[in-house]
Amino acid sequence: MNIWIPDGMKDITVDRLAPRQRLLEALDEVISEKFDPAHHIDAVESKLFGIGAEKLHRRLQ
Repeated sequence: MNIWIPDGMKDITVDRLAPRQRLLEALDEVISEKFDPAHHIDAVESKLFGIGAEKLHRRLQ
């Protein structure tokens, strides 16, 4: 399972709480399904977003 949430998309709207509540409910529903650990490994992929690295990357292209 790969869950990716575009950073900042939840802040475009005037109502910032409702998108977060819908996201929480949707993730709870998706993650509630149990998978066989022999075929599913939990992992976290770290990102550099938030420290300005994406702006430097765009400038170098």
